[in-house]
Amino acid sequence: MLKLPSQHVKKCNILTDEQWHEIQSAWLEEYLVKGTLWEFENCSPMFGLDKFPGRIPGQIVLNLLYRYLNNQREYVVVDPMAGGGTTHDVCKFMNELGWKLKCLCYDINPVRDFIRKHDITTGFPEEAKNCDLIFLDPPYWNMKQPSYGKDSVSSLSLEDFYSFVKKLAKDCYSTVNDSGFVALLMADRQIDLFSENYRIEPLSFNCSEIFLDTDFADVGRLVIPFTKAQYTKEAVEKAKKWKRWLNLTRWLFVFQKASIRFDEFGAGEYLKYVSLPMKNLWLTGERVVFGTKACCCP
Repeated sequence: MLKLPSQHVKKCNILTDEQWHEIQSAWLEEYLVKGTLWEFENCSPMFGLDKFPGRIPGQIVLNLLYRYLNNQREYVVVDPMAGGGTTHDVCKFMNELGWKLKCLCYDINPVRDFIRKHDITTGFPEEAKNCDLIFLDPPYWNMKQPSYGKDSVSSLSLEDFYSFVKKLAKDCYSTVNDSGFVALLMADRQIDLFSENYRIEPLSFNCSEIFLDTDFADVGRLVIPFTKAQYTKEAVEKAKKWKRWLNLTRWLFVFQKASIRFDEFGAGEYLKYVSLPMKNLWLTGERVVFGTKACCCP
């Protein structure tokens, strides 16, 4: 695994700006994923706060921004449940590579200076209007509820949680610009895992359907396993005894506001985006490609 020197090394002039940029670019390439399975061994220490509850690998955000945005113009990225600030740290890193990402971070309980206090259940702040991409990493309903506190949406009943997601989807639709993206990270819940009342609550696909019902187009579905430390040895032994499968995956759904738009693509070529029921087509000349813009790169 490629290791990136600390900022301290650069500040001490041990590396030139060119060398630093080259190392960062190599690190970026190291973590770019080619397929729809985004598996990361652990959280990069460069992104987010260590041991923050619900911390995700910053590599998820890095791949998301790299695939759906570009470094040709300025973009506004919004994280309304910023937690330990992972999205901000990724944007900062990419900006050092020449990207132009403005990151707006909010949280009901901010823990870093750049995260502004805001309750997303009331909607998005005015400054977030017409943003390019919204990254959503909400609690997976009541998973880790004790770590988040009583004012978190993780304290809601299941019915109220789905009501929150419905309002969130509508707020995202009215906030993101006409060609903007919304990414939702979600995992299913295994309820009463070690009892006869065991059942699965399919949060991932239920929440995905809520966004599709809000007129978003489905442009990406990625499988993202949890890190290895998700379950204790005791839980693994119990799963063997009860013959249960432990949930090791979550889903990253990427939606785009359903509208017709034109976008530059390569030299002298343009793409026309057509939104059809449950299908998204990128047209370039006579060629039709199913999927996302990222999938039809020559």
